[in-house]
Amino acid sequence: MSKVLPADPAGGIAVAGVVLLALTIGCARAETGQKLQPAEPATANWDAFAGGNGATNTVNSRAVPVTSVEITGVPYVRSVKLAWSSSERVPTYEIENQTLRLPAETRQAVLEVSIVELPSGADVRVDWYHGDKLVFSDALSENFDGDHYFALVKRDGGTLERLPAGEYRAVVHDGETEIKTVHFQVGG
Repeated sequence: MSKVLPADPAGGIAVAGVVLLALTIGCARAETGQKLQPAEPATANWDAFAGGNGATNTVNSRAVPVTSVEITGVPYVRSVKLAWSSSERVPTYEIENQTLRLPAETRQAVLEVSIVELPSGADVRVDWYHGDKLVFSDALSENFDGDHYFALVKRDGGTLERLPAGEYRAVVHDGETEIKTVHFQVGG
């Protein structure tokens, strides 16, 4: 038994629109499944990317910085990175040990702060917290451009002990202004 739909021009258009939309989506999905073949090197034309665009506004253009800039909100603090070490020599920054989850054998947490064009009068320091307790504060001792290392260690006489397990944070300040906070965990 066949059904006859009432002659409703608006309803017919809506049904046709839905069918057309479904066909369009189906065709788009079929196209995304196809792999495009790269152009042969002999036929590829890269002239459009050769540069020399005379329409560039050289007055308002800026050069891209040579090094990446960490988003700290402070232009002279380019990056803040944390690593751990089990070395007895302080500070020992081991780039392969960069992480926010330090293992139980950690003897020192080391923060690398990269400084560029430090303004005169800047007072950069790092406050180290274990939980909510301030356990150590270390100020920048030399005002030169480059990487500065701040280490959190626990000493027993002349030897370094493992850092106690728990939640930590290192807060980089300039005077009373907080620049960056790094939350990390030791052990557990």
